Amino acid sequence: MVKQLTIKIIIMGLFSDLFGCNNSAFKAQQTIRLDNNISQFDQTESCSNNKKTLLDFQTDWKKLVDKALSNYSSLSADERIWYNIECLIAQVDNGGLISHYYNSGADYNKETIMDLITFGFQDIADLLLQINKLFPNSEPSTDINERNDVISSWPNNSEIDKWLEKFDTYFYNREPELEQELVNLIETRILEKVLEK
Repeated sequence: MVKQLTIKIIIMGLFSDLFGCNNSAFKAQQTIRLDNNISQFDQTESCSNNKKTLLDFQTDWKKLVDKALSNYSSLSADERIWYNIECLIAQVDNGGLISHYYNSGADYNKETIMDLITFGFQDIADLLLQINKLFPNSEPSTDINERNDVISSWPNNSEIDKWLEKFDTYFYNREPELEQELVNLIETRILEKVLEK
């Protein structure tokens, strides 16, 4: 039975640091809406299989975010994949692929694209590369204010909106597989290494 699922995640301050938002309402509550247009979720099957989701790793995620915010270059290759891809998922779920660009995620746009390719999701990397073409030299600035200035300069064009909506739909259809592969990475290559130490 496929049901619409709404998950409310209360995270004080975490998303404000992560996404560069100073809005106090955003700090107080981050709502991620997954519906049957975004993610097919069979509650019965999920419960019977005890299938894990990214929400099951929130304690470790917070530690990873702290590490990334204090020294991004200290992340291992697997940690960087987790960090960049989970940030991308959260941002897209909160406003489509364009939110990757108007939030802090695109500070690491190149790394996110490389990580998606390394992780076997070239098609999603291609979506970001296509959106990058809307920026000067097909390269979004690493400065959030400069990126937002460019986004604000785009014509109020329903064609761009339709194009971005098409990309969002494609991403949402691929998101369950992307998340499951990320869960597998976390369990088998990241947390397993921590337990071995």
